[in-house]
Amino acid sequence: MFRVMLVDDKKIIVDGLEILIDWNELGFEVFAKTTSAKEAIEISKNQKIDLVITDIRMPEMLGMDMISEISSFSPKTKFVLLSAYSEFEYAKWAIDFQISGYLLKPIDEDELRVLLVKIRGDLEKESEYTHRSAVNYFTKVLAGDIGSAETKRAASIETIKPTISRIVSPV
Repeated sequence: MFRVMLVDDKKIIVDGLEILIDWNELGFEVFAKTTSAKEAIEISKNQKIDLVITDIRMPEMLGMDMISEISSFSPKTKFVLLSAYSEFEYAKWAIDFQISGYLLKPIDEDELRVLLVKIRGDLEKESEYTHRSAVNYFTKVLAGDIGSAETKRAASIETIKPTISRIVSPV
């Protein structure tokens, strides 16, 4: 399951988003909900969040500023912007910042579902790539193609078997 955080200064929007979609069916879990951009940043610093769905305009901080800050320490996190405003400036920023999606309020359930399926596919591809890269690395270490003589001695199959088992198990 991929972890989602819902962020909007209006609690009714956050709660509504949570019940609008069957998150588990789409491969997501709502891990956190908040009405504060600053709290969202703190949550992201302490927990792995795969997707943040956030309002653009919030009183304490713009969603775009929150996204910039979270991206600085969690570059793989995906973002979807919500807005009641159909302003070109926001859409252009979203495109320039490679935001995964931009939805206008009121949120269309079907549009959100389609976007979530696309994002899940992107997250799965990234996860699979990371998995394959780790397996390739450990294979090269075991074959003696990577590392110092000391690393090669320490990399006996018995000492790294638990790590390999975790990495090689299905994603």
